Amino acid sequence: MAECEPMREEVQQRLDQLDENWKELRRLADERGHKLEESLAYHEFLFSVEEEEAWFNEKITLLSSEDYGDTLAAVQVGCGIDFKGTL
Repeated sequence: MAECEPMREEVQQRLDQLDENWKELRRLADERGHKLEESLAYHEFLFSVEEEEAWFNEKITLLSSEDYGDTLAAVQVGCGIDFKGTL
């Protein structure tokens, strides 16, 4: 039994080290996951901004045009307005 005591201590030390390594690995994985979530939110925001800029530029182009059309239907089409079924 006394012969097993040094082995038991070594095994316990290895288990303790393994437990510490596992906790550190989990901490790093959680940190990485958090950074990835932040990165995703940032890229989604950039995509949304790009969509808004495209919409805005489309409207600027439309409003700066001097082609007003010669009929109500042409004006509605040119302005992107759909008045089907309304008076």
